[in-house]
Amino acid sequence: MQKPPAVAVPDRAIGEIVDYVCMSVPGAIRRLGPSQAQLEQMARAKLRERLDAITGRDRLSEALECAGAM
Repeated sequence: MQKPPAVAVPDRAIGEIVDYVCMSVPGAIRRLGPSQAQLEQMARAKLRERLDAITGRDRLSEALECAGAM
């Protein structure tokens, strides 16, 4: 079963990022020994951070507003 495009694209991007990192710094990956899940989590966080910077999204303000603090 295929994932909807909204999910498949980010998953593919994360896979590409992790593959790039593993090929770029294989020694560091071996020494540090992160799991695939940890690498994906770090890639997802960095991608989200960059996309938010590009789009001007402020997740903290959104969360505070949602919680009624603003």
